[in-house]
Amino acid sequence: MKNIMASLRSGDWKALLACFLYFDTGFTAWVMFGPLAPFISKQLSLSPSQSGFLVAVPVLVASIVRVTFGNLFQSADGRRLALLGISLSAIPAFVLLLPIEPTYTLLLVLGSFLGVGGASFAIALPMAGSSYPPRVQGLVLGLAAAGNIGAVVDGFLFPRVFSGTERVASSCCRCSARCWRSRSCRAGTWLCSPSAIRGW
Repeated sequence: MKNIMASLRSGDWKALLACFLYFDTGFTAWVMFGPLAPFISKQLSLSPSQSGFLVAVPVLVASIVRVTFGNLFQSADGRRLALLGISLSAIPAFVLLLPIEPTYTLLLVLGSFLGVGGASFAIALPMAGSSYPPRVQGLVLGLAAAGNIGAVVDGFLFPRVFSGTERVASSCCRCSARCWRSRSCRAGTWLCSPSAIRGW
């Protein structure tokens, strides 16, 4: 353990942490459509081929952008490239917050931006390695590459979040319908208790 800490102190640990976080968030965005595909397919009534293509678009885009980012890293500032990658892969989150109903075509376009997150390691790994001496490159690259745990976060977190959201939305809809039918909603006040919601 002492050797590991000494190795980490031999370079810029803040740069290593930033590379790890960039890698992690990039991979979280990159594979987002994978665990969400069942929910998206149900909402938009997609065929299996449409759903498969939706999941494949970020992967295809990432395979192209990786080469581009890796080449640019040789001549451009890695920090600016990383900020560019973060900004592009964050666009879908802001677009989906808008009060619009997403279409299949829009999701394909947004999937292209998510694919930029999959190219994050083309910047994160060489940037992390350049912050440390050659003798600790193996340790540093391994720690930075652990950022691909972001893909695991998607698989565990997003299905639970969205299934919970569906249950809450369904309960709210039942509550609204019940209150409307019983005329127990006056002056905008909803008189539905949690126990009543569970009973519906």
